[in-house]
Amino acid sequence: MPIDSLFILTESGTCILEKHYRNDSISKVASLTISKHFSVQLSTDPSFQKNDPIYKSPLGPICIFLIRDKIVFCCVVSQEEPPIVVLEFINHFVEVLDVYIGKLSVQSIKDNFIVIYELLSEMIDEGHIIITDVAELTGIVPIPNLLQGVIESVSGFGIGKSHLKTARIETENQYWRANSYTSNSANKNLLVGSENSPNILPWRKNFKTESGRDSISYTNNESFFDFEEKISTVVDSTGNLVSYDIMGSISANCKVNGMPEIKIILNHPKFIDDCWFHQCVRLKIFESSKVLSFIPPDGKFKLANYSIKHEYIDKLKILPLIVDFSKIDLPKTSFSSSSDNPDPQSSTEQLGYNIKLHPNFNASKTISNVTVTIPISSSAYNIDAKCSAGNYSVDSANSLIKWQIGDISASKKNNIQIRFKFSLKPPGPSAKAIANANANANSISVDYSLLQTSVSGLKIDAIKVFNLKKDMFKGAKYSSVAGNCSFRFY
Repeated sequence: MPIDSLFILTESGTCILEKHYRNDSISKVASLTISKHFSVQLSTDPSFQKNDPIYKSPLGPICIFLIRDKIVFCCVVSQEEPPIVVLEFINHFVEVLDVYIGKLSVQSIKDNFIVIYELLSEMIDEGHIIITDVAELTGIVPIPNLLQGVIESVSGFGIGKSHLKTARIETENQYWRANSYTSNSANKNLLVGSENSPNILPWRKNFKTESGRDSISYTNNESFFDFEEKISTVVDSTGNLVSYDIMGSISANCKVNGMPEIKIILNHPKFIDDCWFHQCVRLKIFESSKVLSFIPPDGKFKLANYSIKHEYIDKLKILPLIVDFSKIDLPKTSFSSSSDNPDPQSSTEQLGYNIKLHPNFNASKTISNVTVTIPISSSAYNIDAKCSAGNYSVDSANSLIKWQIGDISASKKNNIQIRFKFSLKPPGPSAKAIANANANANSISVDYSLLQTSVSGLKIDAIKVFNLKKDMFKGAKYSSVAGNCSFRFY
């Protein structure tokens, strides 16, 4: 859930500090929510603080709040998400403040206004919670001392970071990168990961050993990147694609010496929408040039999550499998008693499905790990199925048939015929009504994976590395898997 705004208030509803993370219109609504509704309730209703820490504003947004030492921390959100996530963040934020400013009070918050504002900027980015670990934050925002606090209060400028050559995403100074490996002793003091600044980069704690070597050291430098895209589609009973999405992720495994900078140039960066990046990625560079520039953590990590803009999704490629569904007409029977009917006082109806799968691509590709999940009625019995490929199993508890095919190629025929009976109590509903008794009874779901395939077409054009003495082995792997893929047959 993106947090729209965060407010720190007194118990009487007076605002001490506010921080907005979304656009101006959303921030304005958040301010009106606090000033005209939440703060009034807080100050006038004695039982308000004893109720659940969630307040629904008449303007729409939801206020999620906690009270600590007579200080109210309130997050305003306008999108749905479990409130426990926000409450947990507020708890972490209070713990961070305890380290930075000591005892919570109105005066201590005012005295450390700049530091708190910096902490909120680092902990939340565009409304999304990024960092809550105190150890990481102390390497980014210095804990204030008395002299620093006096100067900042008088001048109005924060000096806490001025002596640090950080590699945070907001920093545009490349001086330390150009001089990291020079012999000048003055420049060595600015080296990220040196003994004088061992925690400048919380995600990569590199330092010089007594022998002068980097603590992060490998015989061979190598970096590999895995692109995985999850495809979600909904196809109606007429075969029309009514809903589609592609959500992607980039996982990295970087084993490189020292403090190198890696730049990834994508072939179609304009495809990317609604992205999240690891804290090592320099956002300003990506926003200006659409290049992923970062100093990687050591080992495996998640580099990015993203979605693909709808206007760039090829509808002909997003459906690697086509499902053809048809009903088999079977004779209807009625009886008062039968040896195979579980309820002798009921009648029965028979129903049959014929399902065919065929690939929607050229013959050079293979779809792997194909599984088709077919809903059946909870009152079905005498279930019989015949499949041309793979095998099937009946999940009676969830009223499902799972057809596991494995690999599908363009030349392979894949179909399954299913027949079963229903137990109906007169005057019972129709077979179709019973088949729709389950929530997902009118749709077939399909799972699959496509190796070495990027359905969106997003790939790496080039990988460049800087501040590295030896060459780096590099590579990228692409795969596409099914997210929520369903084919409706009613």
